[in-house]
Parts: sequence; structure tokens; C-alpha cells
Amino acid sequence: MESTRRIDELSKKLGTCIERARPYYEARLKAKEALQETQVAAVRFERANSAHSAAKEMVFLSEEGLKVVVFNKLITFVMTVNILF
Repeated sequence: MESTRRIDELSKKLGTCIERARPYYEARLKAKEALQETQVAAVRFERANSAHSAAKEMVFLSEEGLKVVVFNKLITFVMTVNILF
């Protein structure tokens, strides 16, 4: 294999330079992976935050609707009591 032979020649020529540079390139690779994971996590957070906000709004609207129903029943009861007396 020509490419393998070429790599071996360069490795012999450069000597320890390759080994000394390896941690830098491995760190760059890990940093890139961490960035990608962070971006995925940010998207997931935004989606979860949006779902949470929508759920809070639905609870608020449900509570308001319940207040209206209770208030209407109370008015009906008061009117009924006033008619009886």
C-alpha cells in the first residue's frame, strides 16, 4: 500500500513531532464533539422550555375557566335564594 508506506516515511521523518502534537489534535476533536453535544442540548432545552410555557398557559386558562363556572353557579344560587325570600 502506497499510502501506508508514505505515512510510515513521514512518521520516521518527523519523529516525535507527531507524538507531541497528538494531544492537541485529540483535544480539538473532543472540543468539537462537546460543542455538538452542547448544541443538541440547547435545542432540547428550548423545546422543553416551550412545552413547559404552553403547559403553564393551559393550566392558567383552565383555572380561569373553572373560576367562571364556579362564579356563574354562585350567581345562579344567589338569584335562586333571593327569589325564594
